[in-house]
Amino acid sequence: NAEKLFNEFSLNETNANEKYLDKIIEVEGEILDIILEDNKGVISLKTNDDFASVMCYLSENSSKSIQKLSVGNIITLKGICTGYLMDVVIVKSEILN
Repeated sequence: NAEKLFNEFSLNETNANEKYLDKIIEVEGEILDIILEDNKGVISLKTNDDFASVMCYLSENSSKSIQKLSVGNIITLKGICTGYLMDVVIVKSEILN
């Protein structure tokens, strides 16, 4: 889930990079925020850190169904993990549920 993924990166980024970087992963979590700009959707998933999240940049196809979602929903996404800045970043995400 999103909290476990974030914790792995925040505790040991090197190990987490070896495990997840540039790999397709599936992550579940509570929607913290939904952004739609220029028909590109971004969903941030809640973690146990108030200042960080798992940022999922949606594919063009999944961005079209972003209106059906609400903050607080539990969602599962699948995408490519590109690493950790202040947030864990997942790109080309597809909504699975």
